[in-house]
Amino acid sequence: MAEYSKVLCKILPTLGKSVFIVIDALDECSSEDRDDFLVELRKLPVRLFCTTRDIPEIIYLFQGDAAQLSVDNQVEATKGDIKIYLESEMKKRATLAALKESNPGLAADIVRVINEKADGMFLLARLHLESVVPQISTPKEISNALQSLPKDINKTYDVAIIRAKAQGEARYELAKKILTWVTYARRPLTVRELQYSISRGSTIVGATEETAGDDSLPSQEVMISVCVGLVNYEEESKQLRLVHYTAQEYFLKNPDVLSADANAELAISCVNYLISQSIPLNDKWDPDQAYPWGWEFPEATHPFLSYAAQYWYWHARHGSTEELKFLVTRFLEDTSKIRLALSWASTLLPEDGNFRISKWQPGDFMPLLVAAACGLPAIVEAQLQAGVDVSIETSLGESALILAARFGH
Repeated sequence: MAEYSKVLCKILPTLGKSVFIVIDALDECSSEDRDDFLVELRKLPVRLFCTTRDIPEIIYLFQGDAAQLSVDNQVEATKGDIKIYLESEMKKRATLAALKESNPGLAADIVRVINEKADGMFLLARLHLESVVPQISTPKEISNALQSLPKDINKTYDVAIIRAKAQGEARYELAKKILTWVTYARRPLTVRELQYSISRGSTIVGATEETAGDDSLPSQEVMISVCVGLVNYEEESKQLRLVHYTAQEYFLKNPDVLSADANAELAISCVNYLISQSIPLNDKWDPDQAYPWGWEFPEATHPFLSYAAQYWYWHARHGSTEELKFLVTRFLEDTSKIRLALSWASTLLPEDGNFRISKWQPGDFMPLLVAAACGLPAIVEAQLQAGVDVSIETSLGESALILAARFGH
């Protein structure tokens, strides 16, 4: 952000006396990034126009700057805007387009009722339309569906989950896995990463990436369909994301909707995936190489490796099931696999990242030391109870206590 600020400072004098910057949906910027973002913007000789929900923390940041900043927290679509959107969507969907031809009055009722229930929110309009489409069989069923549409966004998500369940157990389970990943993942995932996290990470099948074919992967179309309008596909980034930030808020406030322990579930998927990999490691460590353990980035053939290696320990740290504890213990006892995961993470993270461990020797990857560095207290406790010597050290003289302190645990 500081670099962008410097560039803007150089450009601004060439743009005239009054320069305006428009920031839409400021509240959707993460709280960690938002403060730094605004600090840099306020250094610039510009006028800002922001839209945001009425969040006290954001409004507070603008106190005393009324002459420079205009914060509008009451922006909403007009009924005319939503009507245009709904009519456009009806033309795109074969069942709705056919209904408009055969029963224009009922089609007009769909637009009118959804417009009223949407209450100025495009998101509600979209979700309501998604819930009505499966009911299109008889005019009475359509009328009943329209009458039951809620006006509250959380109740609308409740209805969406009911629709997801009605698809059948297999499709509902797939929807839950996808929604769990897009809600709890530490970064957005591409469709390809999601496909492999779901199909390769669910069980230890003994199949490697090379032996398992693409016919076991759910298609992009199926993944979007089973989520009943709760996810969007972004063409540019190739990512699946939740339809709106309120969807993430809904799932975080109602965790049992998706998983009793989402982080444990994701950690298990990551560890299962890492256990199943067969990338060879070179025992001749060379710290001067970009990949000190002797292999290169296999993203094309191992699309989920990057995420699994970087974040398995974060999810494991925040999960707490016996299955997870057993699996992580087994994982840490496999020196070649844990070396693969942590060495891979060390090549992906910057110098000050949590796992810049390219100076570790092969013999340093002992379960107690790795668990301490990763911040896994349940595993550390189990190791000590099993009689592992607490004073063991890496070749660099780092004990479990030193590693735990070094990595902030």
